[in-house]
Amino acid sequence: MAFTASLHQLSIFDGIRAAAARTPHRVAIVEGGEPLSYAQLMAAAGGAQPSAILRWVGSMRVQATADENQVAATLRDGESTVELSHRELLLQAFDRIVIHAAFDRDGVLAMPLPLSSASARVAATISLWLGGTLHLLRPGSLDALAHGMANGRFNTCWLGAAELEALGRRRDAPPSPAETFLLAVCDPSPSAQIRERLVAWLGPERVAE
Repeated sequence: MAFTASLHQLSIFDGIRAAAARTPHRVAIVEGGEPLSYAQLMAAAGGAQPSAILRWVGSMRVQATADENQVAATLRDGESTVELSHRELLLQAFDRIVIHAAFDRDGVLAMPLPLSSASARVAATISLWLGGTLHLLRPGSLDALAHGMANGRFNTCWLGAAELEALGRRRDAPPSPAETFLLAVCDPSPSAQIRERLVAWLGPERVAE
């Protein structure tokens, strides 16, 4: 049997809309301390978007009937511009979900990455497609991130360059995470010294790259 390379015209917004249909009252995004349910996210995506994450979801809504090869994100990588199609973004998200097996519909994913990065779009796609809660933090917010991990507020998180640098500058160890914390995904990969500190803080089974 021959298999097509197509993902059957999947779009980012199709997955978010499906998650909203399953649990419209679940919190989809927390930004600046303000929660937004999936129903509210759907409504906001159809109007004026005051934040970067809502502008992105809104642009995906416009493309809801587009094919999988349409551009889902235009990003800056140094001096160059990188474009990710719906297909590329979803395959990266699916790959992370399968490899790490630490994301679920009931979880809260903390993301301090700038939305201009590919990693941030992948993390956001994972959370919103699964119907979890995406908690947006300012880049470098290591203290807020560590506090949320320690009190059981965050189940998973992504660590970017700013957070890894902040950990390297700390003289003391952040508070230990709650037992419910599952995984910290590092992007980019940390140096050997920083990874040693991460493992000492979180445990080796909770650090991934």
